[in-house]
Amino acid sequence: APCFKAIHEFLSHWYGQVMLIGWTFAFFYHFGNGLRHLEWDTGRAFNLKDVSLSGWAVICFSVAMTAATWWLALQPAVSATPQQEPYAEDQPIAN
Repeated sequence: APCFKAIHEFLSHWYGQVMLIGWTFAFFYHFGNGLRHLEWDTGRAFNLKDVSLSGWAVICFSVAMTAATWWLALQPAVSATPQQEPYAEDQPIAN
């Protein structure tokens, strides 16, 4: 538990958040380049124009997915079930 507290405090600071965003970007950049290499394994997109275009596409993909991930992560939690009003004693019980 002391390690968890120390890590939580570190990642809660602005520099920890920057590191988490960087790691998220690195994950999506690596994922996007993996897809790029899978396309190259089929023998396509080896000319200089396609290589440059796919490189920029990976960067755009990484930025967009990092932004979307952090936007979703920072949204307030939503309950899966609707909250019911507390039972009042003077109300009849519905069958």
